[in-house]
Amino acid sequence: MKFINSEDLYQRFLNPQSILVKIHDMIDFAFVNELCEDIYVEEGQHAYLPELVFRVSFIQFFKGGLSDNEAVRQCRTNLEYRYFCNLAIDDELFDDCKLSRFRQELGVKRFKSIFDTIVEKIKEAGFISKEDVQYLDSFLFLADVKIISMNALLSKSIQQVLTDLEVKDNDIEEDRKTKDFDLSEEQQKKRFSFLVQKAQEIFALAKKKKFPPSAEKSLAILKRIVKERAEIEDGGDIRKKEANEEKDKIVNVSDTDARMMGKKKNEVNPSYKSFVAMNKENFITGTDVTIATVYDGHHTPILIDDLKSRGFTVPQCVGDTHFGDMDLRRRMAEQRTQIIAPYRQNQIINSCMTEDVMIEAWSYNHTEEYKEHRRIRSHIEPKQGEMKNFHGMKRAKCRGLGRVKIQNYMSAIVTNCKRWVAVAA
Repeated sequence: MKFINSEDLYQRFLNPQSILVKIHDMIDFAFVNELCEDIYVEEGQHAYLPELVFRVSFIQFFKGGLSDNEAVRQCRTNLEYRYFCNLAIDDELFDDCKLSRFRQELGVKRFKSIFDTIVEKIKEAGFISKEDVQYLDSFLFLADVKIISMNALLSKSIQQVLTDLEVKDNDIEEDRKTKDFDLSEEQQKKRFSFLVQKAQEIFALAKKKKFPPSAEKSLAILKRIVKERAEIEDGGDIRKKEANEEKDKIVNVSDTDARMMGKKKNEVNPSYKSFVAMNKENFITGTDVTIATVYDGHHTPILIDDLKSRGFTVPQCVGDTHFGDMDLRRRMAEQRTQIIAPYRQNQIINSCMTEDVMIEAWSYNHTEEYKEHRRIRSHIEPKQGEMKNFHGMKRAKCRGLGRVKIQNYMSAIVTNCKRWVAVAA
């Protein structure tokens, strides 16, 4: 029998130059326990420290977005991961279901608080300043759903409502077996009309019958899908709406926040959009996720307001053409934040010589300072690529905007911690 000193074993076999080892030795995550203090009670079963669960989540995204099961499995067997999690060699680890409960219990606000605290610690270390210029960009990433036909979308939504209403419909049960690819175009149209009519019957039934609160959400989703896809004409005929008649449409019942979007027509997929603000030292100072159809310029004020609420002065924001909208420039100028971006092509001729904010932008965009800002901003794309390709932001791991926001914050936290130990070395 041997008595094993875990610390000695770690010192003998771990590589001190490993990024994870450096992050462990340099960054203290004990503040996570304080942020989560109010969701734990003194009585009850043994609880694992929030810091430990967070450290396992950190490794999960450090390794590219592992599944919960794989992340816990690797932390049980990998010596370096156990060291990062402050585990002794013979310490037990929780089951993988704890990770999903942890995300649910903490919610978006606490994960944002963890991200904000890390940024504040980097600021105290001198690598971020409250007067920093903010470099902005956004990127799309895939939602965790697939594209389905319009009829399949209606059918699934109707089935969910009937389940919540505790009502059985034999016609819908039979329709579940139908696949659009087995039908002719005319048969698909008939099926579409049949499903819309069934939806109308359900709406009428819901008005007469008392239904549980759980059905309210599914019923609202069905109403929206019918409104987005169909129109009932005066004669009672049902017309399928054209693709361009409605925007911001629900594409899958499993994730009603996913939206069809892509940079090119042949790359359109169910997606989300991540917004990132970065300083000149390549630290992520702010981030957020929206549905994919939100325009960059429309969400920028929200991102800037968040930065200012956390103590940043935000004297200048540098973005691409999508951030160069005249209304955004004017709105931010009133808040003493200069928007630095190329002109929008449709605003050059009409406004550059008549609107003060555009005259100033035209003049500034011909300076060497503008060129330098554009050069620094080019570094944000590799930073976003790091989040996507190395830290789990290529595809959503969960469904629903709130859960995807948590994923985005974890990816940004890992990216910032890596950068911190790199510049502090």
